[in-house]
Amino acid sequence: MQIAAAAAIAALFGFATAAPAPAPQADDVRETLTLSSFSAHKVLAAPRNSTAATVDSISYKLTGTREEGGFGVACTAEAAEGSSEIIYAPQIYNCNGDDDHDYYFSVVSVSDKDVFTLNVFREVTFGWGYQAQIEVPTYCHAGGNDSVACAQVGGNVEVPMHP
Repeated sequence: MQIAAAAAIAALFGFATAAPAPAPQADDVRETLTLSSFSAHKVLAAPRNSTAATVDSISYKLTGTREEGGFGVACTAEAAEGSSEIIYAPQIYNCNGDDDHDYYFSVVSVSDKDVFTLNVFREVTFGWGYQAQIEVPTYCHAGGNDSVACAQVGGNVEVPMHP
């Protein structure tokens, strides 16, 4: 069931490698998201070589407002058992915490400056929903055992969601 839902969402939002859509109009905003408490963990490919690291986990919180009121969800992506890294888009991860509205995300990229780009989706009804792209600046430091820990810097990130 989750695989079918993930495939439907991937097809719905077509986010894998598509070019960005034209900027939506201000009156198209359906809800506003605030991303906070972002953290990521990277495993170094070779000791002390932070340029060759793979991301094996991400977590953050989404809060915000929409027509029906406020909400909050926790989002996490972890490497599958037997893998050393999470899978980037088109892989979709589910955010937990809101039974009435389904939030999903994909990891688009991580820049060489440790800015994480995420696509966040809310499925309102089957085959239709809202989306936003979020860029999260982080500061990464040694995490022990040939790993790097990254944490959000610059405060919370607020973005509008559009159909």
